[in-house]
Amino acid sequence: MSRRRTIMKRKTSILALVVAIVFTLGMFSSVFAATPRSSQDGNELKVEKATMDYMKQAEEGKYKTVSTTTVKKWVDNGDKMVIIDTMPADFYAGQHEPGAINVTFPMTQKEVTKDMQKALIKAVGKNKDKKIVVYCGFVECPRSHYAAKYLVKKGYKKVYRQAGGIGAWMDAGYETEASPAA
Repeated sequence: MSRRRTIMKRKTSILALVVAIVFTLGMFSSVFAATPRSSQDGNELKVEKATMDYMKQAEEGKYKTVSTTTVKKWVDNGDKMVIIDTMPADFYAGQHEPGAINVTFPMTQKEVTKDMQKALIKAVGKNKDKKIVVYCGFVECPRSHYAAKYLVKKGYKKVYRQAGGIGAWMDAGYETEASPAA
């Protein structure tokens, strides 16, 4: 009976997460500039596919997903965490979430190097119980997936991939920071 309850809880959690992500994705219009988001424009299947791909990646990577709104609350509350921006350095320099650390990751798994992995571990530190939020540029950007997946593989327990990335952050009207290019 407890196995059955665990399976039901897992299915309920996944369903709730899918609904939350679909809702979040629908809220951020410019994030979907290239991928229309409503049945009014006839592209609901593209939205569904993006959502399902995101969820499949999260399941494969064994990390948690988190909404932009929740990350903003964590920032405002002063939660102890590390925020990793996986975009290229020039994008990071132009704008990033407050307190984010830049560790560039590529668009394909093949391009991930040992140096990138070492830089990521150095940025997050040795505490494997620390909350870590990883984001990239937009909904379908895989950079944050590769980084989050690697952190979980290395034993970090509280790894979150932020849905929508910096695009969702800016669409919500939240403040960003800029840094001089490295």
